[in-house]
Amino acid sequence: MSLYLKGLYIIFIFINLLPGSSAAPLKLEINVTIPSCIGSCDGRVDLTVTGGKPGYKYSWSNGLSTEDFASACAGSGKVTVQDAAGNTASIEYTVRDPLPISLDELIVEQPAPGLSNGSIVVNVSGGTLPYRFSKDGLKFSTSNVFSYLGPGLYVISIQDTKGCLVQSSTIELSSEAKSTELNSRYRLSREEETHVLHVYCRIPLSIDLVDLQGRMLVHEGLTLSHEIQLNDLDFGFYILKISDGLKSAYEKIVKLE
Repeated sequence: MSLYLKGLYIIFIFINLLPGSSAAPLKLEINVTIPSCIGSCDGRVDLTVTGGKPGYKYSWSNGLSTEDFASACAGSGKVTVQDAAGNTASIEYTVRDPLPISLDELIVEQPAPGLSNGSIVVNVSGGTLPYRFSKDGLKFSTSNVFSYLGPGLYVISIQDTKGCLVQSSTIELSSEAKSTELNSRYRLSREEETHVLHVYCRIPLSIDLVDLQGRMLVHEGLTLSHEIQLNDLDFGFYILKISDGLKSAYEKIVKLE
C-alpha cells in the first residue's frame, strides 16, 4: 500500500550561511596601460575586485597598498586582495614597454665641392605615428628628407606623437668626396641554416655591424664580398654600415629573429 498521496507539495530547504561567508567568490581582474615610451614610468595597472565581503585590503609586490598601481614602469609583479571576511585572492600582471622607434634606413648623399646640395633621408618604423624629424634637435617637421645640406656633422632626431625620442649616430657630410649611391651597389643575402649574412658588392665596400648602442661587433675592410657570422649575436636589431672609404656611407637596419 502506497503512503504517497497525489497532489501539490511545497518543500522548504534551509541553508545555513556561516558568518562572514560570501555567496560570490572573490574575483580579481587586471587592466594594464603600457608606458608612453621605452623607459618611461607612466603606465598603469588598474585592479577590479568583485565578490567577497567589501572592505578590501590590497598588497602589491612592490609595497603599494592602494587599489590601483599608477606610475608603472615595465616589469612584472603580483597583487593580493583580502576581503573583510579574511578571504584572499591574488593575480599577477606584466607591464610591457611600447614598440621602439626603429631607424630602418639612413640614406646619405654627400655634397659636391663648393655646394650645399647634400641630403639625408631617414626611414623609420615603430613608436606611435605621426613622426617629426629634426637635424638640430630644435626645429622639427613632418618631413623625413633633409636637403641642401653643406659639409658638417649632423644628428637626426625622430620624435613620435607621444614625445618618444631617438637619435641617429653622427653623420658626417664632406665635399671632399663625390656622392655615391651605395644602396644600389651591393646586395644582401642571408642563409638561415648557417646564420651567415652575405654582402655582394659591385665596388669595394667596407662593412661595420654595430648594435643600437653604437658598439662595434664586426668590421671588414674594402672588398667585393663579405660573409658575416651571426651565430653569436642575440635576437634584435643591428645597424649595418656600408662605406666606400671615401666618406660616402649607407646605413641599413638588420633584424635577427
